[in-house]
Amino acid sequence: MAELELLLMQHAINTGATVFVCVEGVYSMDGHLAPLDQLSVLCRQYGAMLVVDDAHGTGVMGANGSGTAAHFNCSQEVDITMGTFSKVFATCGGFLAGAKPMINYLRFHARPYIFSAAIPPTVIAAVLGGLEVMEQEPWLQQQLLDNTRYAIDKLAAYEFCATPQAAIICLKLSPKMDIRKAALLFHQRDIFINAIEYPAVAANRQRFRISLMATHTKEDIDCLAEAVEAVWSEAFIYND
Repeated sequence: MAELELLLMQHAINTGATVFVCVEGVYSMDGHLAPLDQLSVLCRQYGAMLVVDDAHGTGVMGANGSGTAAHFNCSQEVDITMGTFSKVFATCGGFLAGAKPMINYLRFHARPYIFSAAIPPTVIAAVLGGLEVMEQEPWLQQQLLDNTRYAIDKLAAYEFCATPQAAIICLKLSPKMDIRKAALLFHQRDIFINAIEYPAVAANRQRFRISLMATHTKEDIDCLAEAVEAVWSEAFIYND
């Protein structure tokens, strides 16, 4: 945050330029949150615009899954919120929300939008159905967060890439671990975990990313923990 303030002083005050601070609500490759409450204060102080990609926060964080900004009680301080329909809504497409003048400007000046086709009605129906579930079945969100806490406790013996704060848990690998061999062992145990390899992350920061669901049971998470213990202890996956 201190470094960001120095950058804002340098670019927003000294040059008078329009400055955008762009962050993820939930960081998809680590699982921690951007401190939007602190970021929003700095952006207002220095006249910068706050842009939040909340792909992994929508449906997970905040009241009724309304997002990471709602979790920090600063929704009105975010200038642009964007997200995807491919995560919690399990379909395709995405959204971008902000003040009406800004959205109208983007409609006519954002090159990727100008010649894009409209979202199919089936996608709209799926998203509306998902919003209805989020509003009327809040226990699903609570179950998801409960499952995440349970999984964090079960995996506490392993090193996380960051302190998990949402529904993503990223396990750091030993530098000698062969991630593809380890992924094969998980597959053979009927466990699906995203193997995050270079260039999605730095070559020395490959990791396994675990995405929890509300429908997972405690037994499912116990099986996951047992699989991680077995894979981590398998000499086959380590390079000499």
